[in-house]
Amino acid sequence: MSDPHLLKFCDEMNRLGLDGFDPQLPLVCDLDGTLIKSDSLYENFFELFFHSPQRLLCAIPSWFKGRAALKEALANACPIKPQALPYRAEILELMQGAKAEGRRTYLVTAADQSIADNIVSHLGGFDGAKGSDGALNLRSRNKLKWLQDSFPDGFIYAGDSSADLPIWMAASGAVLVGNGIRYAHQLREAGIKVRTIVPEKGNWVKDWLLELRIHQWSKNVLMFIPLFLGHIAGDFCSVLRTLIAFVTFGLIVSASYILNDLADLDADRAHTTKRFRPIAAGRIGVRVGFSVSMFLLAAGFATALILHPQFALSASVYLMLTLAYSLKLKRYAMLDVTIIGALFTLRIVMGQVLNDLAFSPWLLSFSAMFFFSLSMAKRHVEAMRACAKGKEVIKCRGYLSDDWPTHSKLWHCLWFSLNHRPVAFPRARVRSGTRISSSSLALYCADRRILMAAEDLASKPSHGFARRPCCLRAQRQDQLIYRLRRCVGVYAGFVRLVTCDRRSR
Repeated sequence: MSDPHLLKFCDEMNRLGLDGFDPQLPLVCDLDGTLIKSDSLYENFFELFFHSPQRLLCAIPSWFKGRAALKEALANACPIKPQALPYRAEILELMQGAKAEGRRTYLVTAADQSIADNIVSHLGGFDGAKGSDGALNLRSRNKLKWLQDSFPDGFIYAGDSSADLPIWMAASGAVLVGNGIRYAHQLREAGIKVRTIVPEKGNWVKDWLLELRIHQWSKNVLMFIPLFLGHIAGDFCSVLRTLIAFVTFGLIVSASYILNDLADLDADRAHTTKRFRPIAAGRIGVRVGFSVSMFLLAAGFATALILHPQFALSASVYLMLTLAYSLKLKRYAMLDVTIIGALFTLRIVMGQVLNDLAFSPWLLSFSAMFFFSLSMAKRHVEAMRACAKGKEVIKCRGYLSDDWPTHSKLWHCLWFSLNHRPVAFPRARVRSGTRISSSSLALYCADRRILMAAEDLASKPSHGFARRPCCLRAQRQDQLIYRLRRCVGVYAGFVRLVTCDRRSR
């Protein structure tokens, strides 16, 4: 097999053979769910759905000609990338071991013939491949008939689903993969030699928690800020309503992450770390992921409408912005970080409309600028790392590696936004104007600290936000920021620092 990464993995495993089986029998392997963990048909469909909907619309009429015609149309509209598929290492090792024994190996699948040819060409080691041809859907009984005609002396078949049961019953030997293991007892009672391949043990709860990005729900805490600034944090009904909205919006956010993973499937599989995400790695099927995302969206928006129509509208805007960002807008310089800042600010807007609070221009501008600066910090790190590696263009982004000096200068826009304090805090509600001015200075110091930490992270990524080189540089260049670094570290108390005088309410 020609894929170096798969060969390396297989060489590290003990060779698997088919002991007890006639060495003259060919080994026939299915594709979807067997050789790969996913389904090529649904991967083609969602690739077109997110990136080329016009091609999908052109392919759908072929469904009236039959399932095989639809598969052919989808495969022609969106050729699959075999190097990015989540292959089962156990099956690859089995095929390699069978080949070493001198056994013939074939890939026979219900997927379109072009997909089978591409995978065989990529992996190598197969003696042939057969798939659906646009007229005949090579599945279950149709596949069995073709196998019996092609291998009249018998064959060993590797499959994973109930559709393969008739083939196993007629085969000389059966290799059961994944869900197909449940038929082992039935096949043994029928006198069929069985070999089971137990998949890697995984924690499905952990996989779903990772896929739903539950840890990202912490960003929704921003919805509670209007409760404090609107002086209703002590109102039980408002707090309860916001808590329900917190969970409701979390469901919508989780659904958006699943849709994002489906849209970026090929890119994630080519990424160093993102390829381990549950959907990209094949631990969660694309069809299951899409179904769960639709359920979460339905539950989330139904609850949002009950809570407040404007809250549901804000959540809809968030979802559309998120999908637009994932599919297209993240490739445009400056627009991408602006959208990120807007998405964070939308959470505050949701807290305001949910509790029928007046909009604060200062609060919204402060939020937009602050999260804009954090987004710039991330792009700053990416640009500096690309520059250090000698890369001119940052992949899938609208930035060049030489843009990092510009990023550092944009931090100062936050300082300007913080000087609009009279709009947010009328004199009658503020205990001390000095405290607000000092809070602006402290936040400016915090933002500068983020800039220096970002530079240090880019230069030495293994250290994370290391203190030693960053702090030494700060001590040489800016004594004030260096001395205030510990105070800035607990700046999460910003809201309490500028809260109103309760006695004046």
